Amino acid sequence: MRSILYAVIAVLLFGSTVYAAETVEVKIHDYAYMPSTVVIKPGDTVKWTNEVENQHTITSGKDGVPDGLWDSKRLNKGQTFSHTFDKAGTYPYFCVPHSVFKMQGVVEVKE
Repeated sequence: MRSILYAVIAVLLFGSTVYAAETVEVKIHDYAYMPSTVVIKPGDTVKWTNEVENQHTITSGKDGVPDGLWDSKRLNKGQTFSHTFDKAGTYPYFCVPHSVFKMQGVVEVKE
């Protein structure tokens, strides 16, 4: 009986919702990330998969200028890259060899 009482108190104090981190998938097709914008929560992971013959990168930064947060290096067809986002914020990224084509995306991390 006490264990049930403690469980009820715990639910009342701490809530009944427990968040499990998720992995969101982004596909690379031709010269685009699909979807180009993803919205996730802190602790979630984004996994990019190159589905085409051209090599692509997932490089943090904006307008072709890396900011040093992450870089996948060049991915061949079928290769993947994952990054876990721990803090809320907006994280732009782009493909180094195709930045002139405006191949870019955004990860929005919201509480």
